[in-house]
Amino acid sequence: MAETEEVLVELLNEGVDIWAPVTARTLLEGLFVLPGSSPDDQTWAIAPGSVVRCERRPMGLVAVEAVRPSD
Repeated sequence: MAETEEVLVELLNEGVDIWAPVTARTLLEGLFVLPGSSPDDQTWAIAPGSVVRCERRPMGLVAVEAVRPSD
């Protein structure tokens, strides 16, 4: 079974900074795959299904950018 971790993804169009916790699949050290879809009432700053680079911050593990898997 693939390892997963909770990753925070920024939400757009909320009027304030909001981050949604999602269960992402671990790909490599610091790289994760976001779920393939988002809830209908959420617009993620990074597209669902993207490979993302994450950083550990005081608020948790945050998706900071989408990357190509070879990056």
